[in-house]
Amino acid sequence: MYRFTTLFMISALSTSLVACTDDGGQAKNDLQSCVEDDFQAEPLAGAGYNPEQGLVGPQQDTYIASTTFLILKPDQGARFQELAGAIGVDLQTREGLIAVAFGQSEKCGTVRTMAVWASEQAMGDFVLGDAHLAAMGEASVVGENGAVTHWEVAADEIPMSWDLARSKIAEVEALY
Repeated sequence: MYRFTTLFMISALSTSLVACTDDGGQAKNDLQSCVEDDFQAEPLAGAGYNPEQGLVGPQQDTYIASTTFLILKPDQGARFQELAGAIGVDLQTREGLIAVAFGQSEKCGTVRTMAVWASEQAMGDFVLGDAHLAAMGEASVVGENGAVTHWEVAADEIPMSWDLARSKIAEVEALY
């Protein structure tokens, strides 16, 4: 996978992220109030998906798509970077990961992921892996709030848009 530099870019930038304030800002329980008009992300990419070619290798009719969203605490950039780095290393060899993308908004202090998995089992194996479990255990330490969701996606719907990822996150409850 050749796009994991994005994760490290997000991690490095996280030290300067500033969450929206109360005056026109983001409430702790409101995942969507801050407009991410400075949102930056690289395209979805990975061992099973190339942005220029589309799906590569054996194809399935459907896949599992997932997205995560985290509002970072301004003083937790270094710890977030450590956790994200370990996840990035794990994802590079994770069986069943088709593609992943990372995005961030400095203005809103937010980070997002979007991934495509071969199966719910493959996604679950990652979720229960050491690096992800460690990050989940510290989510409320490094983040003000967050959410995660997944859904089935047809092969011809890949790549998904960040707008779709935002709408899927808007449908779920905040984690804390």
